[in-house]
Amino acid sequence: VMTKGPEIGDVFMARIRSTKLNHGGVYIGNGLGLHHLTSQMPVDATRVPREEPLMRWIKYIHLWARREVSDA
Repeated sequence: VMTKGPEIGDVFMARIRSTKLNHGGVYIGNGLGLHHLTSQMPVDATRVPREEPLMRWIKYIHLWARREVSDA
């Protein structure tokens, strides 16, 4: 469970027009997320990842994940 806001590299999963998690991206800092654009096709080479403000997606985000790295 994350107790503070997102950090660079955190992954988010969202529900876009679905009851299941079907969209994801990575927080890249300054309120921006890098994610794939949606398409009707599972693979669409014309759709490239883009960065945009996460506030647009915040109501759809249902899961955040962070990999904790130790200094060991």
